[in-house]
Amino acid sequence: NTQAHRLRRRPWRGDRLRAQPGIPPLLERNIRANGWESRITVVPRSASDASETARMTIPEDTTAARVDDEGTGPTIEFTTIDKVLGGRRADIIKVDVEGLEARVLAGAHETLARYRPALILESLNEQGFEEIRDFLTPHGYDRCEHLAPNDAVMTTSYVDMGAYANFLWTAGSAV
Repeated sequence: NTQAHRLRRRPWRGDRLRAQPGIPPLLERNIRANGWESRITVVPRSASDASETARMTIPEDTTAARVDDEGTGPTIEFTTIDKVLGGRRADIIKVDVEGLEARVLAGAHETLARYRPALILESLNEQGFEEIRDFLTPHGYDRCEHLAPNDAVMTTSYVDMGAYANFLWTAGSAV
């Protein structure tokens, strides 16, 4: 895949937003183990469309952790991608937030308009895919590839492959 190859060849720097308890120390350990301290900064907040706080529900299967009205777990701080980047360039953004991808993208409005970064977004169902597509289309994102186990396949609609729920979105010749 030439797109991924071109992304890998660029010098990069990233910010990693993650507020789920216990995750930031694991991320920091991984970053140090790979020698990426000068490239990645862990921001102990979650991304959304506004700076606010909310409660989180964390079930036994922590991969299903979510923010909801009945949240009984820890209070989570939210911020926007635009605020974290502060006008800095982003070439690629990965979002996996259990169905709230469109809200996170709304908080990256300036970044999307200015830099048109490639986006890797999880879509768990057809409704989530359509929300993402409806948000991205007016921003010039006109190409979507389903990231299947062994290949990336162009698509215009949701592809249900269970655990393989990631899609690469690009705007014009962004990559």
